Amino acid sequence: MSRDGSLTTIPGVMARKTQHAKTKEALERSEIAEQLRALAGQVEAGEVHLDEAEEPVTMKLPAMVLMQFKAGEKRSEDKGVKHSISLKLSWRESQS
Repeated sequence: MSRDGSLTTIPGVMARKTQHAKTKEALERSEIAEQLRALAGQVEAGEVHLDEAEEPVTMKLPAMVLMQFKAGEKRSEDKGVKHSISLKLSWRESQS
């Protein structure tokens, strides 16, 4: 980023982001726990299968993966308190 806050492009370097799947639905705690256990098993096996995507996708994970965990709350006078938990796993393809 430059001093004036604008983005600086580096010649020859391009970043492209592809989103394979995104879900948002209300589920019972037991259903969430079941989905997390299934995901945990896939992570342990080194391959995560996304069947909910428009086209099924398999993502291969390396032995070391960066895990980011966030928990927080947002207060609103009219809507009350909204709690959230986020889990993000990330890695570079060269690590696979």
